[in-house]
Amino acid sequence: MAGGVEYSLPFDVAKHQVRISQGSRGPWSHFRHSPTLDLTYAVDFALPFGTEVLAARAGVVLLALLTGKWFYEGLDPEVGNNPGRNFTNQIVIEHKDGTRGYYSHLGGTPVVGGHQMVAAGEVIALSGRSGWVAKIPHIHFQVIDPDTFLSVPVAFVGYPWSLDHQTLLKSGQIWTGEETL
Repeated sequence: MAGGVEYSLPFDVAKHQVRISQGSRGPWSHFRHSPTLDLTYAVDFALPFGTEVLAARAGVVLLALLTGKWFYEGLDPEVGNNPGRNFTNQIVIEHKDGTRGYYSHLGGTPVVGGHQMVAAGEVIALSGRSGWVAKIPHIHFQVIDPDTFLSVPVAFVGYPWSLDHQTLLKSGQIWTGEETL
C-alpha cells in the first residue's frame, strides 16, 4: 500500500468483475525495465474495450496522452516490451502526496485534459486498443514515486486479496480469457 493509502478500483465493480490478467511482479512486463521504467507493482485488470476507466484516487491530471495508434495483440515479450515501439495511450494523475497513478491501454477519446482536477471515481477515459494488450483486453494501473521512479505497492478498497501474480496464479485467480468478458 502506498504510504497507507487505499485506492478505489479503476473501474465500476457493479458492471465488471475484478479479473486480473497480470498481477504485480508478473512475468510478461511487470518488472523493472530500466532505472526510469519500473512496472513491478503494476496490475492489469481484464476488461472489455470501451470500459469506463475511473480515477482510483483524487488528483491533478499531469498527462493525458491519447493519440497513439500502435497496439500489439501478440504474446512475444521482445515485441511487446520494446520501448522503441511500445507506445500506449495513458493518463497520469498526481495525488496530494506526490505519487502518480498511471492508467494505460486507453482509447483515443479524451475524457479529461491536462491540469484538470479529478475526484476518485470520476470517469477519466475509456479502455482501448493501445500498447501491448496481448490476447486479453485490459487496463494497466500502477502508482509511481516520482522521486525514485519506482512503482509502489497499492491496496484497493473492497479488494482484500493479494495482487501478487504468483500468489494469484497458484490460487487459480489469474484471468486467462477463457470466458467472454
